[in-house]
Amino acid sequence: MRRDPRKTRQELIEAAAAIFSRQGYDGARTQAIADRAGVNKAMINYHFGGKAGLYEAVVGHLVDEVRPRLAGLREDQDPPAAERFRRLIEVMGDAFRRRPELAAIILREHLAGGARLSREVMGRHLGEFFATTRAIVVRGVARGELRPVDPHALHLSLVGALVFFIASEPFRANAARADELPAPAPEFADYLDHLHHLILDGLAPARDARFPRRES
Repeated sequence: MRRDPRKTRQELIEAAAAIFSRQGYDGARTQAIADRAGVNKAMINYHFGGKAGLYEAVVGHLVDEVRPRLAGLREDQDPPAAERFRRLIEVMGDAFRRRPELAAIILREHLAGGARLSREVMGRHLGEFFATTRAIVVRGVARGELRPVDPHALHLSLVGALVFFIASEPFRANAARADELPAPAPEFADYLDHLHHLILDGLAPARDARFPRRES
């Protein structure tokens, strides 16, 4: 019985996402990916041209799942900045929560200097997140709803906080079982709410700021 090529491709992507996120690019073996997908290893070359192509396909697929929501945030410019940031944090948080593989791969890529992703893939896929943050910042500053801020610095703060929270969940779970945490870790929804207030307090126009800002 002939396999459905689209199904085979999807099964390989899902299997590879799980293995790449746990073992990294170098540690992942194509035979292990094929075995997990239940297909012949030759299918990796057939559908993706090899391990590198499969890796880039995995990143593209994971980002494609959230791309429409990110695009919607950039296009809908009517809500005030506070509401748009609330939605951005929810969208990113939901993306990383549903797909912890994406958080793990992003973290690994940053540690590796992006060595395994082409410029095109980094710009077309991972750049989608930064483009959304930047669009909200630029609009919010122009309206006087936010203080002037470096969009890249803000994006690093936001994504770094979310990725680390997701990536560190197994560690926190082990520490909790060993009764080594001084206090319970926050629930994810509470953590998102915390980030929202933290960022909006920090971006409030100077006249509304609760704390004095450091002079540059």
